Amino acid sequence: MSQSEICRQRRWFLKNASTFTIAIPVASVIGSRTAFAADTPMVDEKSGQGMALKYVVLSTTVGQACENCALYQLVGEADGAGTCALFQGSHVADTAWCSAYSPKG
Repeated sequence: MSQSEICRQRRWFLKNASTFTIAIPVASVIGSRTAFAADTPMVDEKSGQGMALKYVVLSTTVGQACENCALYQLVGEADGAGTCALFQGSHVADTAWCSAYSPKG
């Protein structure tokens, strides 16, 4: 095998190894978010944390709902649901409200 052939194979290996090194973690994160969104329960108003933060599924305060809150983040294609930094492991309705509401901006 010639020196130029070895260099070419080495370049090919390094180029593809770096691509796979980046692609594998990205694929696992995308896959885990899909599973997370499908399997995650909604926050229960009557749970301890829900009651402590006065969580309600339908906000009665004009202009204040989870979808406008800085702590809320829409998850994928979820219709009307997202995550909240305060309710780890549960989804919140985008129409909901709690006493920790903080406007985006």
